[in-house]
Amino acid sequence: MISAEHQETGYPLQNHHHRNHPTKPETQNGCQTLLVFVSNLTAPLHHNVNESYTLTIPTWGPANLTAETVWGAMRGLETFSQLVCGDPLLVAMGLYIWDAPRFAHRGVLLDTSRDYYPVENILRTIGAISVNKMNVFHWHITDSHSFPLLVPSEPDLATKGRVLTCYIVLMMSTELCSLAWSMGLK
Repeated sequence: MISAEHQETGYPLQNHHHRNHPTKPETQNGCQTLLVFVSNLTAPLHHNVNESYTLTIPTWGPANLTAETVWGAMRGLETFSQLVCGDPLLVAMGLYIWDAPRFAHRGVLLDTSRDYYPVENILRTIGAISVNKMNVFHWHITDSHSFPLLVPSEPDLATKGRVLTCYIVLMMSTELCSLAWSMGLK
């Protein structure tokens, strides 16, 4: 019977009745190359897109990252980056990782309709969402009581629907959404 921890992490639960310790991966700076293989380079980012990947870092030779889609490769590259540390850089070696999201929708809601957030904070939030392998950035930018989005064709809309004098310009919101998309966020 496999323990719940082993099913979740792939590492066996340490048995406190024995003095044997689970084998830990080696950490060396011998990994010089990461080969990335993606089966489908054109898969669109959509709900239920395949984000699974396999990452193999042997004790010698190049590391391999294999994914069905570029979105899975992005998640695998994030995992690889989390296994690199130190100065000089060290890479955890002797690892085989297969990973796939448990939930198709993993995201964060940011409500800027009533509270102003500087663009730098929104950028930092988008980066944090991506680093944590989430895939949805739900940006609540307007609602019935507040419209802090400056639309060039309707400039009065923002001024009459906002108490504060801080606005998000439509061009800026488009750029932020494009950045989020490039980081694998819908």
